[in-house]
Amino acid sequence: MRQARSNGYDALAVHVAGSEKLRPPTPQACAADAEARALRDVMWEEYERQLRDAQTYTIDAVWKWLKDHGGNVGRNTPWRDRQRLLSRERVTELAAAKARAVIELAGAAGETDTLRGG
Repeated sequence: MRQARSNGYDALAVHVAGSEKLRPPTPQACAADAEARALRDVMWEEYERQLRDAQTYTIDAVWKWLKDHGGNVGRNTPWRDRQRLLSRERVTELAAAKARAVIELAGAAGETDTLRGG
């Protein structure tokens, strides 16, 4: 789901490539191998789950998880990734709320055809 380059995601991909004995262990090698790519995606999903759950996982806890999974990254990496992820999700939520408001207004105006009512 990442949209921008991130050391955290790259470190997880390199870790998976190394554990799958791909040479050289790079994010590109991981992406080229179907099994490694599937494992990498699972790792990325877990990373994003922890980033989303700010009530349970502190930045230090996410950073430690990254280090435990081969990610030699700075403490700011999970913080930047969390900010980027939460910001992107907030934009999506606002767009959905705006679309719902347009549909409700069209319905309140008596329009049954949403496109015409918009």
